[in-house]
Formats: sequence, structure tokens, C-alpha cells
Amino acid sequence: MTVCGHNIPAGSNVQMSHYIMARMEQFFKNPLTFDPERFLRDEDKPLYAYFPFSLGTRSCIGQQFALIEARVILAKLYQNYDFKLDPTQSFEILDQLTLKPKGQCMNYIYSRQ
Repeated sequence: MTVCGHNIPAGSNVQMSHYIMARMEQFFKNPLTFDPERFLRDEDKPLYAYFPFSLGTRSCIGQQFALIEARVILAKLYQNYDFKLDPTQSFEILDQLTLKPKGQCMNYIYSRQ
């Protein structure tokens, strides 16, 4: 198979980086700006522009549960706490199978009560 001029032999494993896809201006306006609403379903965006749980027959069976669980947990945290990244450090990301901070990620957490 040839994709964009590159020959991909049969049986090859092909991976796409979520980190790179989520920063492509052809899919997301101002991709480096913090805007959580960009990940809401939009008919103008192709399905493959954002795929945190994979796509197709091998997608994550727990996707819907994980999304609901994340919303509930984040809502409870943000109701009760404010979060602030330590301004003396930079936040670099290590792109492996999943994204994680490169080094430490120091935050300040303040109770809202």
C-alpha cells in the first residue's frame, strides 16, 4: 500500500500519534491554545482527528465508562479545588504509548472552602 508517496509493506504495524494529531491546524483552530471544547464532537472535523480510545473493532471496550468517570471526577475536583502549575517550571510532555510529563509536574492545589 502507498500512503502519501510512502510504501507500507503488507503486515506492517502503523501507529498514529494522538499528541501530533491534536496539534494539527488542519483539524483544530489554534491547536496550542487550551480549549477543552475543541474535543466535543463536531461534524466538520473528521472522526480520526481525535481518537483517545482508538477506533474501529479494536477500540477500547471501556470508553464510555471512562469518559463518564473522568467527567464526574473532574467536576468534583474543580468544585472543591483550584489547581495552578508551578510558574518556575516548564511543562514538557513525553510522548510514549500514553502522554506523561517529562520529569516532575509540580502543582499547587488550593481548597475553595
